[in-house]
Amino acid sequence: MLLNKVSFSQTDSLSVSQGELDSLIAFIKADSANHAKKSHLKFQVGYLSNEVYNGRKDSVLLPYITPLLSYHHKSGLYANASLSYANSAEEKRIDLFTLAAGYDFKLSRTFKMGFDASKYFYNSNSIAIQSATKGMIGSYVSWEPDTANLSISTGLNILFSNRTDVSTNISISYSFYFGTGAKQQWSVMPTITSYQGTQQYYQEYREKAPPQIGGRSNTPPQNIKIQGSNKFVLLDYELSLPVSYDTKKWGVAFTPIYAIPKNPVSQVNANGNTKILEKLNNVFYFDVTAYFKFLQKNKAPQFFL
Repeated sequence: MLLNKVSFSQTDSLSVSQGELDSLIAFIKADSANHAKKSHLKFQVGYLSNEVYNGRKDSVLLPYITPLLSYHHKSGLYANASLSYANSAEEKRIDLFTLAAGYDFKLSRTFKMGFDASKYFYNSNSIAIQSATKGMIGSYVSWEPDTANLSISTGLNILFSNRTDVSTNISISYSFYFGTGAKQQWSVMPTITSYQGTQQYYQEYREKAPPQIGGRSNTPPQNIKIQGSNKFVLLDYELSLPVSYDTKKWGVAFTPIYAIPKNPVSQVNANGNTKILEKLNNVFYFDVTAYFKFLQKNKAPQFFL
């Protein structure tokens, strides 16, 4: 990210609103695009204050601590693996393991594009909203004009559970840089993002079992039907302000996010005589990330801090 405009590629998906995983993936993709001339190994760890997906969350607070290891080849190919540990008063366990790979490249001086795929392994007792999702494939395109630190991007994702969901996002950001040179730099990037898509994964999430304090009970799954989950609608707006400090060997970032969910679904019981509209509230959460990078020198497989 040194002296270059940060490109937060696709963010659902590993979209920033999927919580820390999305924030980490976006962080990785930005780094991958901006350090295309050097292959490198990267280790990072992040703390997410609450797992939120498209403005939706469980009634129980679900913070994540996520270490992530990634390798970025100078060609634009990358691969990573992460482990998310649920760290709340009620939930303390490894909640999610993720494997991902992708390819970022330039279409021209101002246009970038990328493709990626992820496989999710959720704990069977997970209360995460997206815990029914098993995997995702996606792509993004971003435009960054030479005359300004502006970035406009859009992404398309297909998410797989027992049902298939389609999700898109549109993001606009502007970067401000402060620093003395290429070796160290502060950046602030106000961003607004909209997320659109279907929510069929939500039916499976509700079918798993009724939520209770401390996780899910062992009672039979709720016999309910989610109405409108197959409709492609606006899901939420998210306002974020990533602040980062980068050096050649390490960096830190803090990202506060304010999500404004839209278009609640309706829940209907088995006999169809009780209809409850989903209650949505605006939610604030944040992500803190630190990374260490090992650069590969020329052709020799040597690494350094």
